[in-house]
This record gives sequence, structure tokens and C-alpha cells, in this order.
Amino acid sequence: MDIQADLGTLLIATTRRACGIQLNKMGVTGHAQECLVGETGYARHERRVEAATIAAKVYSRCTPGGDEADAETQMVATCAILYLDIAGVGGRRGVEGTSTLRHPAFAELGKGRKHASDGNAWSAAIKDALCRASEGRRVCFCIDYGTLVFILGERRIPIDTRISPAAWRMTIAREGLRRALGLVAWRPDLPVVAPRESLPFWGALVNAIHAEAKS
Repeated sequence: MDIQADLGTLLIATTRRACGIQLNKMGVTGHAQECLVGETGYARHERRVEAATIAAKVYSRCTPGGDEADAETQMVATCAILYLDIAGVGGRRGVEGTSTLRHPAFAELGKGRKHASDGNAWSAAIKDALCRASEGRRVCFCIDYGTLVFILGERRIPIDTRISPAAWRMTIAREGLRRALGLVAWRPDLPVVAPRESLPFWGALVNAIHAEAKS
């Protein structure tokens, strides 16, 4: 038995089940297996964080012009995609973020749904991936004369069809619309900057995304 190779396979597993299967192959069963499955949870989380980061990067590069963008711009796009999945879709008015759907960038990670048995583990990994990728820099969504923008530190990119389908952009746009009018935020955890003077621009954005989704 190649213990080193088996250990490598064990530590790259992203699910408890895969970890258990590998331990069975290594001759570890029962309570001993449960102990090791629990004690290797950190490694599974690290693999999920890595997979989430790669998935967001790949999605950003597959967008038009993505390959030509500099590394820092791609990193801003990566963080934006991670945050859009955290924002989510569904719920009240379709924009509260409580649906099981994930951003398309992460549809192939695990079962690909937030409410699946592995959903919480992948959601935690996506949040951790964002935290690491943003490196403590300020992040926020705002509007720039009708264009939804994501800011990371001193860099900004437009959030359009290249970054996300309409539903995820609408979650941010509707949150901005509410805040600009002075209503209580549905999602106070989302970093959406919407001063009162931005209200007509948020309104125009909501209308544009709504028209896009219906077309």
C-alpha cells in the first residue's frame, strides 16, 4: 500500500463521503474513520476554497475580453463573482437571496445548490475565498451613471452580462434602489453604496435589468 499516495488522495477530497471511501481503501473503518473524517475537515475546506477561487477566475476569463484583462482586473472580477453568489437570488420579490441557485460560476462545485447537503460547506468556502482574495481591501457595489460597478480597493469594474446573469445583478440593483430611497435594507450584509442622489440611476438600472430578463 502506498500510504503517501493514499494520504494525498485523502487530503484533496472535498466531501466527507469521498474522505470516508478513501479511508475504507486504507483499511480504516467505524469510529476510527469518523474521527479521521472530522479531523481532516480543515483540508476539505481548503480544497473547497481553492476550487471556488479557481471557478470564479475561470468564469471571469471566459467572459469577452477576459483573457486580455490584466491580473488585477481579473482579481476584481473574481471577487465580484464570489460576492454575487453570496448575494444570491430569490426570496421576497425574487431578490432577497434565499434561493438554492448558485451563480453559474459555481454550478459544478459539489451538488451545485445552496440548499443541498453540501451547500453550507461550499457557501462557507466561497465566503472564505472572497475574504482571502480581497486581502482586506474595501469592497462595495455602487452605481456610476446607470452602470452597476464593483469596487475592490482602488480598482473598479462594471458588472454586466459578462460577469453575471440578470437575476444576480437584480439582487444588488433592488437593494440599491431601496437604500437610495431610504428604506430599510433587505440585506444589510451586502456592501451596497446608494446615496439619495443615486435613486434615479438605480431606478434606471432596475428597469434595464428587468427588460433584459424578459427579452
